[in-house]
Amino acid sequence: YKPAGIEHTGFNQNKVDGGKNESIGYYIKKDGTYKTPSLIDLSQLYGCGDMCMTTTDLYLFDKALMSKKLISEASLQKMFTPGSSSGYGMGFYVDPGSYNSHGVLSGWNVSNSMSHTGRTYVILFSNIQNNIASFGKVNNHIYELLNK
Repeated sequence: YKPAGIEHTGFNQNKVDGGKNESIGYYIKKDGTYKTPSLIDLSQLYGCGDMCMTTTDLYLFDKALMSKKLISEASLQKMFTPGSSSGYGMGFYVDPGSYNSHGVLSGWNVSNSMSHTGRTYVILFSNIQNNIASFGKVNNHIYELLNK
């Protein structure tokens, strides 16, 4: 946490109840109403969905990653090298102008992306699980506006 300056990130909360600094997650039913999905036991996720962090901390993590405060240049290049049959590297999709990571948990959607130069970062948190189509469009539109 120290190299990135992260201060508001934690692991393995066994419950999310909308308390201080927490949101309640939802999904949109076919009839357009919102439902709170059942939440799985977060202790079973081991770093893949059991982390809670602020948008600022995710930005600080991305920035530290891109400035090589967390891993070496060689490791960063390997991380951003897509597989032979996909556009996915080690945790990030590799697109022509950006690196993108996306996560979904019962009731939430998170996307973080950064330009290859590390000059532009777009971080989106949503407490609606199944809004992925509009979520991606918003991310792309923000990128377009920032890179004009």
